[in-house]
Amino acid sequence: MRPEIQKKYPGLKHFQKGNPGRPPGIRAKTDVRIKEAVEMALVMSGEDGNGKNGAAGYFKWLSRNEPAVFGRIVEKILPHQISAKIDDRRSMTLGEAVNELKDRELPVPPSLLDFNADDYKVVTSKAEELVTKDIEEFEAREDNATSNQEAHNEASINSKGDGDD
Repeated sequence: MRPEIQKKYPGLKHFQKGNPGRPPGIRAKTDVRIKEAVEMALVMSGEDGNGKNGAAGYFKWLSRNEPAVFGRIVEKILPHQISAKIDDRRSMTLGEAVNELKDRELPVPPSLLDFNADDYKVVTSKAEELVTKDIEEFEAREDNATSNQEAHNEASINSKGDGDD
């Protein structure tokens, strides 16, 4: 360790082998002090800059005057506080989903606004045709393979039977 650092911080020692360091879960003193200072500043600032309504007042002011900053704070906090269980597992068409969003006065993604249900029906019916055709071809091949296997088995049985006579 450099001598000037030892003079400035007399109790400071190099990290030594076997020293476990800070126990898990214990925050650094600097982190704790900074957090406490920020909390104190929130309370002291308040809605009017003089502490009116404390931290809640400050956030109220922030939401009105700096909505982008307030939004970032909310973005960081909300995912940790929301716990939702959704039991409604019904499925709906894209058109129904757009109407549901509009009914609830929620924003509709632009990609859904340009959605044309008739185009979707055409694509869906074409996809269903292709899938049906693939399934029919697969089943035909499977039936053919089964018939071939049965014919082979029958031929094997007959050939064994011919040798015994």
